[in-house]
Amino acid sequence: MKYFICFLVAFQFVASAQNLEPDKTTLFINLIDNNKQPVPFFDILLIDKETKAESKIITNIKGKAELTVVLGKTYSVNFRDVQNHSEISVPAKYTGNLVKTIVYSNVVSTATNLKVDTVFQNYATLPKATATTAAVNIVLQNESNLALPNVAIKLSCPSINRVFTGKTNNKGEAYFLLPINNSYAVSVAEISNYDNVYIPNRNGIVMTKKIRYIPTNVNEISKGDTIIQNLQVTEKATSARVLVSILILDLEKNKLPNENIYLNIKGTSQVYVAKTNAQGKANLLLPKGKKYDLSFQYERNVDVLDYSLNDNGIRNTEIEYSYVGSKKIEEHYKAAKKTKDGFVIEFMSIPTTRINAFNQQKVTKNENGFEINFGSTNPVNSPAIHNDLLFLSEGFQSKNFYCFNSTTGKFVWGQELTESGASSAVVADEIVLINTYSCTLYALDCKSGKLLWSKWLGSSIFSTPTVADGKVYVTYPNDIYSGNKKNKYVLTAFNLKTGEVEWQNWLDSEALASAVVSGLNVFVTSLEGTLYSFNKTNGKLEQQLLVNAVTPPTISESHVYCFVNESQTSEKINLIALDKNDFKKQFAFLNCSTNFSIKEFKNSSPNQLMNYTNCRPVISRDKLYVSFNNNIKCIDLKTNNELWNYNLNINSVEKVNLMPLVLEDRIIVASADDKITSYTLNFKPIQSFTIESVITEPIAHNGWIYSGSSSGKLFAINTNDKLITGWQMWGANALHNPFFKSN
Repeated sequence: MKYFICFLVAFQFVASAQNLEPDKTTLFINLIDNNKQPVPFFDILLIDKETKAESKIITNIKGKAELTVVLGKTYSVNFRDVQNHSEISVPAKYTGNLVKTIVYSNVVSTATNLKVDTVFQNYATLPKATATTAAVNIVLQNESNLALPNVAIKLSCPSINRVFTGKTNNKGEAYFLLPINNSYAVSVAEISNYDNVYIPNRNGIVMTKKIRYIPTNVNEISKGDTIIQNLQVTEKATSARVLVSILILDLEKNKLPNENIYLNIKGTSQVYVAKTNAQGKANLLLPKGKKYDLSFQYERNVDVLDYSLNDNGIRNTEIEYSYVGSKKIEEHYKAAKKTKDGFVIEFMSIPTTRINAFNQQKVTKNENGFEINFGSTNPVNSPAIHNDLLFLSEGFQSKNFYCFNSTTGKFVWGQELTESGASSAVVADEIVLINTYSCTLYALDCKSGKLLWSKWLGSSIFSTPTVADGKVYVTYPNDIYSGNKKNKYVLTAFNLKTGEVEWQNWLDSEALASAVVSGLNVFVTSLEGTLYSFNKTNGKLEQQLLVNAVTPPTISESHVYCFVNESQTSEKINLIALDKNDFKKQFAFLNCSTNFSIKEFKNSSPNQLMNYTNCRPVISRDKLYVSFNNNIKCIDLKTNNELWNYNLNINSVEKVNLMPLVLEDRIIVASADDKITSYTLNFKPIQSFTIESVITEPIAHNGWIYSGSSSGKLFAINTNDKLITGWQMWGANALHNPFFKSN
């Protein structure tokens, strides 16, 4: 179990509006720039298009703002320099909070090296205010109220595209003359957006802003991208850094000394390294404004530590983790049985802990069904459904796995896994299968939740289990020494009931998303772009072809369909069809190509790779459906002609590429504007539902749609349309092949 304790001093937060009138809801706005970074302390004007009533709001340090809006209304979004930037339409019937992300391009940077539109102010005394400017005194003090001289101060105002810079004097004061009627983000030393100042529209304003700031002085050594700290016992958190204390216990709750801890700064190659002491504890001072992937020696991405908020609080955090233990893992692999071909066939069993209760207050009923708010920002992946039972993880960074009643949200059972990073659940023959990224395959009884068997497979798993004909197909590194070495990854078929190995074969790398079963074969797209076909009964390799594939395959009775990057020098991918038996290329769909960032694809997070369906085609009744760049396209496979192509007209920084759900007589699309919409098969809209932060493909069963989100929630929508059914888990079914025969 992971225990998390956070001590936060002088941290400002804003509570959500409560007890709203029945015809109103709360609108939460996330304002970001073109780089998807939050725009803090920025003025937004919303105008009711019908009544012309105006509402002015200011984003907080996270670039977020909220206000109460009326159901059924449409509001224009305005900035000081951009009128009618966009519109927000509030549904006429909606329960819960509405979240909208707005991209504002004309953002002034607050970076230290800013040169453009910068005003340097170096007043010896407080200047005199005027009719249009305010005299502002920034007073900088430490925790003992002592002055902090010679510290850089920066005030940024995106609304007027200007930055004012200065430095504190011997009294710890910096003087500025600033235009009135503006909000300013205050940066102190290396910390951007540390505080804010709002100057009202009044004559002759004189203001004093006191800011508490604790400088950082830490003993650390950088070796390339590796940062090693030597902290004193008395080390304290600072304004720029969080003091993180990490305790590691083994599965018997014994303290684990001499364990390496790696904290990789997300989006960079920089990593902080620490080693636990005799008490199993390690301390680090981590810079704010960043997110960190936490890993152990043989478990990768155990957790994400989010310290991205550059607030003015002082944070001390204590976190406890359980881990098998590096020494135990190494001893196991030294002694583990192997075949003559080198395959490891003996695996450690990993326990789970029963969860006997769930806070039902987290389940909220609404007019469309219910939602479960797990109370975190962890992404909730696609659930799975079997009869009236719904199975899902609490979130990718959580160890908790649950079963709920699919129509009421009532808790049925729960299991705390040993690791976080659960894949989407797969259900077959009354058994629930889950992979964890770090790094176990679990088999649970569908009705009781009892652990049937488990296998610790390696240091990292990037894929979701596949089940067919009593076998579970998974891919993983053959042993802890394989790393990213070529041909050291394995596709294994385990017996579904017993967990015994039935066959194994080599892959050049981990599978993309999952293995796919069709007919007599199991297919794999590897992360190296190689397409494989194995006999599903005995594991014999039948075909292998490097095609630079970037999607899992979709297999019809005669062909394999996938997007490929045919030119290594191009960022364009194309949809092709290969012969199912010999992998010879049959044809390319000339009207199915799109720009695609190979670099971004290769840098996808483990969660994204385990649930990857971007641009993946669906085949139903001799028609192929595919989505990319906010378009949904339908192709007649008898003629290879395009039947229709619709643009979703979404105003979003993200593009919709999620695989559409093609059902018997409906198409379900989860789009980047946080909507789930049902269409007829000729793409006429029927119903649309607004939810928060769609990140993975929804599922559909008996008129209900279920969708996870990046906001730590599961949304259950009763459409009252019984034709919305037949997609019971990620990838459509346990085979993970979205192919449906003609009647």
